[in-house]
Amino acid sequence: MLSADQSTLEVRAFAVWAKRRLLPRPAVKILFAATERLSLSAVAALARLREHHGRTAQLFAENRRLRLEMAELRSQNDLLRTRIDGVPPRQRRHYSTEARFQILEHMRRFLLSVEKTVARFLVTSQTLYNWLRELDRNPEAQTIGRLLRTPPLTRYANVVRRLVR
Repeated sequence: MLSADQSTLEVRAFAVWAKRRLLPRPAVKILFAATERLSLSAVAALARLREHHGRTAQLFAENRRLRLEMAELRSQNDLLRTRIDGVPPRQRRHYSTEARFQILEHMRRFLLSVEKTVARFLVTSQTLYNWLRELDRNPEAQTIGRLLRTPPLTRYANVVRRLVR
């Protein structure tokens, strides 16, 4: 912290410097031009920020809409899950061969453990291990045994779309 003597000394030194004009006249002109350009760029940046504010508001509105939709879907999921949980695993309807493959694909895509996958898709761990074993037996086959089958992909564009999604 500066003492009163030091602060008054600095004020006097600045006043003397300002009176003497230590900078040459061309340097002062360049300094003023740079200050003006800096001010103009600040104003332009502020204008860009105001333009993007409308886009930001749109993004916040979209975020709110998606959060509401997600809450609705979670509620639906919970209701359906409690209904399926009431049925013993052996009496539940079986997944189709394509759905089984998609479940394993989902597991690999999101790096889920067997336990998490079992909890999400309401299958037994033994069932999931059977599917994985079937996949490991013949990895390059189009139709993998009788438990798994890749979803029908008839065109190259469908394959690309599926990978992107």
